[in-house]
Amino acid sequence: MIRKSNLEILRIICMFGIISMHTFGQFLGTCTGINLGYGVLINSIFNMGVSCFMIISGYFGVKFSTKKVVTLELMILFYGLLGQIISIAGAGNIVIKDLFKSIFPISTRKYWYMSVYMIIIFISKYIDKLLENLDRKGFRTLIYVLILFFYIMPSFMYFEIMNDAGKGIANMFTVYLTGRYIRQYHDDKLEARKMFAIGSVIIGCSFVANYLLSLLVRGGLAHFLLLHVTIRLLFTLAVFSFS
Repeated sequence: MIRKSNLEILRIICMFGIISMHTFGQFLGTCTGINLGYGVLINSIFNMGVSCFMIISGYFGVKFSTKKVVTLELMILFYGLLGQIISIAGAGNIVIKDLFKSIFPISTRKYWYMSVYMIIIFISKYIDKLLENLDRKGFRTLIYVLILFFYIMPSFMYFEIMNDAGKGIANMFTVYLTGRYIRQYHDDKLEARKMFAIGSVIIGCSFVANYLLSLLVRGGLAHFLLLHVTIRLLFTLAVFSFS
């Protein structure tokens, strides 16, 4: 499979951003002033990290293989159990629920993205067959319908259909299909600079809204970050097109 160095760099940046976001997120609830602003900025930018991973996967395509499934499962199992051992050693007690989730990480969504990615691997052949029977208009309409139900409606109507804050199979399937569509119909034709400019405006508005909400409403930041899935998708597209 041909790789593009710019997209590999994007993977690395997103990985760094996700680690930073989760590290800083532990202290976000107690931050004030500049620290709060920095935390909000990190979250506003890198909340799209996993979406970037999935849109890249869609761009290159995912293929099922037994070796890939077994390798991925063993890797997740290893790190899950390692984390559980460290947790038990530190706390001095065993939490049965956490241990169970470490033993069955995929089915329990211990790491939600990996659970979703595993599902995509298993159904990838059927996704390809579906897309083979869709023309460009049909493909585009399918993506629009998915965006309407799983992005726009949750963002502006408060309630969600999937109740997973945009971190589940429905949203990632939409992003995956978007990556496939870009590869098939818009490869190297997106207006990168224009999209990046739009993305910068989007993330700027997201930052201001997040910061003001965190000052006005206790817990408002976390609530807004979970519901601004439309912003996350738009910024993902902007960053991807610029890469």
